[in-house]
Amino acid sequence: MSAGATNGTGPIVTILLDDAPRRAIEAHAERQRNREVAGFLVGRCLERRAGGRYVVTISGYLEARFTLLRAGSVTLSPDSWHFAHAELARRYPGRPSRLAGWAHTHPGRGAVLSEPDRFIHRAFFRLPWQVAAVIDPLVRTASFFGWSAGQGDVQQLPFVWQWG
Repeated sequence: MSAGATNGTGPIVTILLDDAPRRAIEAHAERQRNREVAGFLVGRCLERRAGGRYVVTISGYLEARFTLLRAGSVTLSPDSWHFAHAELARRYPGRPSRLAGWAHTHPGRGAVLSEPDRFIHRAFFRLPWQVAAVIDPLVRTASFFGWSAGQGDVQQLPFVWQWG
């Protein structure tokens, strides 16, 4: 599956999502349907095209461990980040895979990027090709978000997530 921008002022990334990480994200979301969970998208920037547009492949998913749960939100703790980087090195040794972004669930609240989510993305996923996925496992919908031209804000990408 792929998602991408439609014009010069919108998002600047096209996502190629492999089937294995899509299934892993869905399984993680389904196991914890009534609470928020998070994870890290593993992949790499395949190319930078004319006009500052990026093509990113997402080839893996790491469940975020050691997250802090609060009412309606999930926080990636320092231990979450340490675990993610250790797992990235262990599972993908010698490969150019990196953290291509993050994913988390909003059970019953829709696949939208909240203001706290935007803060996390702005603070920790600053590279222009890094993305966020939000999944609502109760209605089986998901959306991707990516940086807009000039990295002014994070915008929803046109993407159809075919669940299951």
